[in-house]
Amino acid sequence: MTEKPTYEELEKKIQKLERVESVRKKAEEALRESEERYKGLFMNMGSGVAIYEVKGDAEDFIFKDFNKAAEKIEKQKKEALIGRSIFEARPQVEEFGLIDVFREVWKTGKSKHHPIARYQDTELNSWYENFVYKLSSGEIVTIFTNETDRKQVEEALQKSEEKYRLVMESMKDEVYICSPDYRIKYMNPSMINRLGHDATNEVCHKIIYNNDEKCSWCVFDQVQQGKNVDYEVADPKNNHYYSVTNSPILHADRAASKLTIFHDITEIKNIEAQLRQSRKMESIGTLAGGIAHDFNNILYIILGNTELALREIPKGNPVYSKLEEIKSASLRASRIIKQLLNFTRKTDHKLEPIGAVTVIQNSLNFLRSTIPATIEIRKHLTDDDMVILADPIQINRAMMNICANASLAMEATGGILEVIVEPATIKAGSIKNFPDLVAGKYAKITIRDQGPGIDPETINRIFDPYFTTNEKNSGMGLSIVQGIVKNHNGAIWVDSRLGKGTTITLLFPVVDAKPKVEIHTIDELTRG
Repeated sequence: MTEKPTYEELEKKIQKLERVESVRKKAEEALRESEERYKGLFMNMGSGVAIYEVKGDAEDFIFKDFNKAAEKIEKQKKEALIGRSIFEARPQVEEFGLIDVFREVWKTGKSKHHPIARYQDTELNSWYENFVYKLSSGEIVTIFTNETDRKQVEEALQKSEEKYRLVMESMKDEVYICSPDYRIKYMNPSMINRLGHDATNEVCHKIIYNNDEKCSWCVFDQVQQGKNVDYEVADPKNNHYYSVTNSPILHADRAASKLTIFHDITEIKNIEAQLRQSRKMESIGTLAGGIAHDFNNILYIILGNTELALREIPKGNPVYSKLEEIKSASLRASRIIKQLLNFTRKTDHKLEPIGAVTVIQNSLNFLRSTIPATIEIRKHLTDDDMVILADPIQINRAMMNICANASLAMEATGGILEVIVEPATIKAGSIKNFPDLVAGKYAKITIRDQGPGIDPETINRIFDPYFTTNEKNSGMGLSIVQGIVKNHNGAIWVDSRLGKGTTITLLFPVVDAKPKVEIHTIDELTRG
């Protein structure tokens, strides 16, 4: 028979039960408070949260809960989704790739990230990012955000970058971007082609200007202040002129990179130089023409009266020889006037179809007797006697002036005077300093000497009238040659280096015509 508990034992058991009940109530209260906290967190999260009940062996996933943010993101009330299969509510979910993630998380218990992807069906068309978790209850939770705005911004930025990249890479101008530490961060193909390699991440002053330190003319400080800085520069490596534009590219941290654009203005500079030369020559020509006209009037009086006096005075008279000298000097002066008129292009010359080789050969035949024996004339004449439209007297005149200069250059040492006549096909804009030269076939005449050469400063003035470095020259020779060539729609240029001799090249356009056969006397070829 079991003994009845004593009063004290009953009291202790009652106290124990009261303590257990108190603990239970506190636990229930804590659980309720915890559930309320997490429910508040769940409902007020900025990201969308969806809870799914897993059916079978992860064969289906049923919507169990949906927070307010999810309703806002999906533009659907949770009542329309609770209890529905995800395959029914989201018919393209497998193509979206989320189901595979659900099943993997459910099996492994490890959370997984489903990166930004596009979901599209008849109702939804947005980009989503998902983080998937498994609860201890076995339910699947996904926390997701709508990244459509971000993707649209990224795509717009990508399109913009692609557009400007295509613009940069198709530009003929040379472009590079330099970071605040002077390192090149981008070069377009034109800039790479100029340098010969891609210099990305190399220091700009070293790779472009071959300076170990920051360039003394560097404008980076001004660019970092938000200024645009423009200037012109000559590159001694390729003898080109550039207009350089430097602009700031501002970053979020307010630092600035430098965008530099090199625009090749060499052709513009050459045209400007030609225009200045043309205006200078026009001014000189106007002056020379006026002098020639006035001087001609005086000569007519002198020659006329001299001729009259010679008719009236017997040849035996001592005065007769004096008058002859006056007449001879006046005729020489007349030839000088004709030179001036030729230079100012106030005289008309009859251009006729003639063989280029023939006219040069005639000039060389006469030239041999005027050049010292210490100078050897070597000629290389093509078999193709190209027909050019020319005045043979003026062509001979040009040859005589050029070869006379070459002879003077080799007077002390002797040497070889080389004359080459050959056909040439010229493309439009291919001849430096002659961008307007018409494309086509030309007779190319090259005269090369072994003289001391010409320094760059002198070569820039070589066609100026009255400019000479030799006291035996009048300074009119090459300016007259230039005028003759120009009147024949041709081109002339000079290449020379000190110690390497001088080469003068002439171009005359070839015409489709039969050459006129005419013999000119030495007097005709040398007069004027």
